Amino acid sequence: MERLLARRKREGVSLRGLSEETGIPIGTLSWWSHRLREEAKGARQGFCEVRVLEDAREPTSGRGAWSGAVRLELPDGVVAELEGQLAEQVTEAIVERLRRWS
Repeated sequence: MERLLARRKREGVSLRGLSEETGIPIGTLSWWSHRLREEAKGARQGFCEVRVLEDAREPTSGRGAWSGAVRLELPDGVVAELEGQLAEQVTEAIVERLRRWS
């Protein structure tokens, strides 16, 4: 199915045309096309390990407040260093996203 849909894309054939050519129902081709696109998206997202190298939290005034720094290193070499409120906001966003996945 991957080869068939890759040929379709390469040659600009419509799903209807491909269906008529192969005898495969258009609904089946459409489903496979969607599934393979979603798998490709997932492959691009991949897995990124998160490690805490040291605890940068320092108590400050106010409930749950802290000052510190966050350093993000991505596998492709991109580095982001954040401090203060921005570091806190980014950390909270990451933790919230992780909660949704679990």
